[in-house]
Amino acid sequence: MIACLEPVREASTRLLRKGALVSETYQILAGWDPRKSVRENLDMVGQSNSIGATNAAWLREITVTLSSRFRSNDMAEPLAVLAKAKMRISEWRWFLLWRIQTTDLFFRHFVLEWLFPHFEKGSNNMRSEQVAPFFRNMARDIGAKHKEISDYGVIRGGRDLLRMASEFGLVEGKASKNFAPAHVPESAFLWALHDLYSRTPNALKVIHDPSWRLFLLSPAAVEREILDLHQFQKLDYQTAGSLSQLKLPFADSMSYLRSILSQIP
Repeated sequence: MIACLEPVREASTRLLRKGALVSETYQILAGWDPRKSVRENLDMVGQSNSIGATNAAWLREITVTLSSRFRSNDMAEPLAVLAKAKMRISEWRWFLLWRIQTTDLFFRHFVLEWLFPHFEKGSNNMRSEQVAPFFRNMARDIGAKHKEISDYGVIRGGRDLLRMASEFGLVEGKASKNFAPAHVPESAFLWALHDLYSRTPNALKVIHDPSWRLFLLSPAAVEREILDLHQFQKLDYQTAGSLSQLKLPFADSMSYLRSILSQIP
């Protein structure tokens, strides 16, 4: 298994069952109050139903799920800033995808270790029963050791993984899934690049970081993106043989993010 970026709690099948909740998360974070705690913000949503949930039970499911995904304001703040600025949700969901990799372990491992290799092979017509064996092994390796997942639960896990990939625009289709003709927005790529480089200031290690597979990008594709950005003077990238040097315009991902707010249409 590929290691996660940061220490996390036990992998949760509950997060997988609820899915990405892209629209609901966007609406909640658009009204986020950074002066209040995560719990206070979610309590306010629960009391006001500001997102127009169809019933109280579903509203509670949403707030409980977000309380697991956003354990601090530091995790929520970047996405809230963009949602408040009314970034297009089709672009914003790439930021959400990058952010939740530290909490949604089942989905992270699925994309990095199953979906991305199938992408590289040019696979299509992917079905939940194809994912099920991978999910069974993954549940045994990173899931709750004391919980046994039924055969139905395994099939459902495969279906939920593909559904979540569809919510993020990585795949499309109904009964079977094909890879979507999606391209990572420059804003999300640069934000992820700043995020990785602020923690590992080494160009080659950043380029080869497995987290890029979340965006269905190989190291070669990442380097091509960086070279294009260098050409347009949005960063500085120098390489000679086995030596590479990367200079980014901002010290961290949050500084970069604030710099692009005025560019959001």
